[in-house]
Amino acid sequence: ETGEAKKRISETVLPFFNRIQNEIMKAHYLKKLANLLKISEEAVVKEANRQVKLADVFVFQREPAVKREQKSKREITEEYLLALILHTEEKAPELIKTLNEDYLSVPAVKRVFGYLKNYLLKSTKFIIKNFVKILPEELKETVNRLYLYEPEGLATRSSLLQEEWQKSLKEIEKIVLHDKLGRLKKQLTVGESAETGEEIVKVGRRLKEL
Repeated sequence: ETGEAKKRISETVLPFFNRIQNEIMKAHYLKKLANLLKISEEAVVKEANRQVKLADVFVFQREPAVKREQKSKREITEEYLLALILHTEEKAPELIKTLNEDYLSVPAVKRVFGYLKNYLLKSTKFIIKNFVKILPEELKETVNRLYLYEPEGLATRSSLLQEEWQKSLKEIEKIVLHDKLGRLKKQLTVGESAETGEEIVKVGRRLKEL
């Protein structure tokens, strides 16, 4: 079975196991599921706990599929960065410090990020359930959607988070620099400027480093 197939099976089965009140019986079935999927029991338990926490935070309603506008690479990258933060409660304060807020252009993502920063000024520990309570209603849908998304393997390989975070930070910086380069080139066509030319060289050099 593929990783995607295992993910679908666990998402279908785990909600039923989580309803079992007897912890010994629940542990027995989680172990059987781990053996069936040929993955570690620890990973299955971790995913089961995540689903319990998720159900406790949000009440989900499945809506009919609607045609959505295709998102830009920048929008996708910004949302992915936010999703990674939401999935790592213990490392959220550390991740937030490394993300340049000026790189964020999607209004909802930028606003959620602002709420996150303010939340962590008052609390050193990020708890998703408590964080959602302070959000205005119009931002809860964004957090809801991004919290539902989790990169494959994130629950089973701790190093993956840092790898994905660093890769996405580089990606968003590249996008921002390419946008800046485009604006500078337009300025240069309007009128020659030594400062603009130097800035283009500087941006180009940084892009090479990335």
